[in-house]
Amino acid sequence: MKKLITKLKSLSGPQQLIVVTIATIIVCSLINIVVGDNNQADSNSEPQQFYRKGDYQRTGYFLVKANYWGHSKRINTGNEFSSIGKREGTRFVQVNISYYNESSEGRVLSGCGYVTLYNGGRAYKYDMPETILAEGYGLTFETLNPMLTHTTTVVFPIPFTVNGPIYWTPEGGYAVYLGNI
Repeated sequence: MKKLITKLKSLSGPQQLIVVTIATIIVCSLINIVVGDNNQADSNSEPQQFYRKGDYQRTGYFLVKANYWGHSKRINTGNEFSSIGKREGTRFVQVNISYYNESSEGRVLSGCGYVTLYNGGRAYKYDMPETILAEGYGLTFETLNPMLTHTTTVVFPIPFTVNGPIYWTPEGGYAVYLGNI
């Protein structure tokens, strides 16, 4: 340990900063691996406690709720350039979400969460939503001023072959039971 500290002291200021930054990232990653997070998809069993559609939950500066959901073979935004056509073996789960900024200043909307589908004793986590450049879809890192609500629809592609109970989990939040697919 003394050799490591001596070697660290012999580095220049920017080199020390780089080494300390890398060490911090490694330690934080290890802590996340050991401690984990609220990720319900790490378990293959359905969550025992969850929110229901329409129930607000606090996630950081926002109150968040899933208003409704649905699934379809294609996404029609009303614009041929931003709509998504039918894809072989894929259906699209759409979750309509409301964010209410309860903070005293503007906050950036940055994450839309993920959906988890439980089937045959396994959990399937879908955390890559479609990028749809149309009004009312997705989050674009926009700022939401205090005491205002932003409502959007997030779309997750999932295979037709997987059926079962489906949950949406917001960033930093807990699972919301949507229904069965």
